[in-house]
Amino acid sequence: MLFRRYKREQMEELQAEKKKITEERRQSAEMMKELQALRMGNTTYVIGVHFSKESKDTLEDKMKRLMREEVKTGSFQGENNL
Repeated sequence: MLFRRYKREQMEELQAEKKKITEERRQSAEMMKELQALRMGNTTYVIGVHFSKESKDTLEDKMKRLMREEVKTGSFQGENNL
């Protein structure tokens, strides 16, 4: 009885995590649709997107990591430098 309850709780936690990841991926996909043709000044950047099914990082996680690294290395360029 105790084992079944533990197993059920584990399955519920896994399902909740899966729902969360699915929602984050959906939000990331929506964001990428908006960014597929990004225009800066006279330059238009066309962005291709690929999502790994094994990755647990969301687009937001990746973007934050990239921004932190740019700030750390000093390669960050603000709006005035575009």
